[in-house]
Amino acid sequence: MAGYARNEKVKDRVTGSVSAVHAGPFNAGRPDEFYVLKKLDGREQVAMSSFLDPVARVFAHGDSVEHDYVGGRGTVKGGPFRGACKPWYAVSVEGGRDEVWDAGSMRLVAAPTALNSYTLDGVTYDLTADYRDNEGDVWRFTGDTHPDGMPEVSCSGSSYTRLADAVDKYGPLTRA
Repeated sequence: MAGYARNEKVKDRVTGSVSAVHAGPFNAGRPDEFYVLKKLDGREQVAMSSFLDPVARVFAHGDSVEHDYVGGRGTVKGGPFRGACKPWYAVSVEGGRDEVWDAGSMRLVAAPTALNSYTLDGVTYDLTADYRDNEGDVWRFTGDTHPDGMPEVSCSGSSYTRLADAVDKYGPLTRA
């Protein structure tokens, strides 16, 4: 188990939701490590590492990155390139050398900020607000994300669905 870094995205194997690591790892006298996860809406939960999987890391040209194992820093110059197991990126490292790093060994130097809004088809949704659909029902963001990164919503506590699916079936959604 390699562990997870602060702000790294992880997927819960049980619920399928994606969250960001907020703190940890913590060892409570057990073989498994515990992490505090921050959901999309800012709520926190505790999860054992054995129930978490890393979300594929995606980097953009110009991102400042650090290598997990050797500790070097660099700037993404190209990629992702298809590798045997993981995507690879061309990275210009400190000192002017160019290297190839696999996505699993890289981390962003500057952590992403918390997500409080989401834009879908040109409409920006406040993830802390409630929204009313075309039938008058109220939808609320759950704080979870679908494995594809889309925020999940729930209508009156019913089962979760992707924001795009709710908009397609019951839209437009207007702030309540």
